[in-house]
Amino acid sequence: MDRKKSNRVVILGGGFAGIYTAMHLKKLLRLRDDFEILLINKENYFVFQPMLAEVVSGSIGILDTVSPIRRMLRNTDLHVREIESMEDFLVSK
Repeated sequence: MDRKKSNRVVILGGGFAGIYTAMHLKKLLRLRDDFEILLINKENYFVFQPMLAEVVSGSIGILDTVSPIRRMLRNTDLHVREIESMEDFLVSK
């Protein structure tokens, strides 16, 4: 039976800051099982925007700049949706 995590970290946005924050936190908290990390993003993919110029020039394909977030952050809980209210993600005390 999976017990409820006592601490929750919610990261809004799956850009560079959100992705690398989740990666770093997972690495720091890998030995602890009382933390849950949620990443909320409108899309389920990450676009490496610095390489979009190469896509326009035709030297690489668009699929070379897109990575699925679930593959990048295997142990992070990804929610694909827009944020309407933080009440859904806050833990009541």
